Amino acid sequence: MSNQTARLRRLIEVHLTSQTLGQEGRELYDLLKGKTYEAELTQLLDEAYANAQIQPYDRKLWDEVFRRIEHEIDNPFQNQQKADSVAQPKKFSIGFALAIAATISIIILTTIILFQKRNSPDITEAIAKANIKPGKNAATLTLGNGKKIILDEHGIGELAKEPGISITKNANGEIIYIITDTNISDNQKYNTLSTTNGETATVFLQDGTKVWLNAASSISYPSSFAAAPRREVSLSGEAYFEAAHDKKHPFIVKTSKQQVEVIGTQFDISAYEDDQKTFTTLLQGSVQVSNEKNEAMLNPGEQSILTQTGNISTRKVNAEQIVDWKNGFFNLNNETLETMMVKVGRWYNIKIQYNDQEIKDLRVYGSLSRFADLSKLLKTIERSGSVKFSLTGRTLTIDKID
Repeated sequence: MSNQTARLRRLIEVHLTSQTLGQEGRELYDLLKGKTYEAELTQLLDEAYANAQIQPYDRKLWDEVFRRIEHEIDNPFQNQQKADSVAQPKKFSIGFALAIAATISIIILTTIILFQKRNSPDITEAIAKANIKPGKNAATLTLGNGKKIILDEHGIGELAKEPGISITKNANGEIIYIITDTNISDNQKYNTLSTTNGETATVFLQDGTKVWLNAASSISYPSSFAAAPRREVSLSGEAYFEAAHDKKHPFIVKTSKQQVEVIGTQFDISAYEDDQKTFTTLLQGSVQVSNEKNEAMLNPGEQSILTQTGNISTRKVNAEQIVDWKNGFFNLNNETLETMMVKVGRWYNIKIQYNDQEIKDLRVYGSLSRFADLSKLLKTIERSGSVKFSLTGRTLTIDKID
């Protein structure tokens, strides 16, 4: 394979597995403006047809191809608009449009290679019959006096009162802290909102900060920050924050291994105790991540990684993909099968085990709905032709396909 073909293949793979175009996406479109890579495109298309083993006139397939082509031509850079302020081109040449069409054809066919191989096993009948549903909006709120409130057992309206604060539940199931008395003492007791496997919840704190809590997570916070010099909360598990701006009162998130300090910003922290690393991802604003040994400042689109030894490193990431769990998706961008299945296990409240340890390192791509039944999600994964699943009770066993 020539260097040009290898580079083109790489750019197409990046485009397939990413929801925003970014620098490599723009490089791909620039390369395809002319006919320089016509031979390489033809080679990749021939490979795609041969590997996919599909009929060239499959009506459903080509309807999807044309839908994707039309979408890309009409909206080639729409997903990138939130990420930067580069002026968007409004007109494209016919040659450019045809190049896009060719590229999308490859993308569709590559998707087929990954997810629709023939001879891949159907999901087992036992898994389908088990009918394991996805997680739901539910949590337990523990008040400062120790009282526990199971949220899905309560309807819309007031859940409880604390000094100067009314705690309510709205029609979307979100918890809201409302000030009822501005003369609040600084001796505030902490509340804790916690989710088990298969649960997620959203809370508006007293200062207006909004928090999305992922499965198997908990967050502790005072019912009011009004009299406190710093807005401090404690997190175990994963949460996405939209911290209200307040320059005089920094917002601080503490986990067992690090501290994140912000003024007002949007960020995600994944700090599960059974994970080997803690991840902090920044979408807007700036944050400082620190522990007893090190510290790091993050800019939008960056992620810090805290290891068990206390070292903190940073890298650039697709931040929007990382927080897509709060929008109902598993976004998989070159993750290992093991990493993905940990998320699946928490969300569907199942135990994961492997008969072949080597398959833990298989790489997975794509976007899967968190609202699908377990059987539908596993069927999509099985179409890769690499793994198969079996279910006993709530224990899912993963095997390699020979």
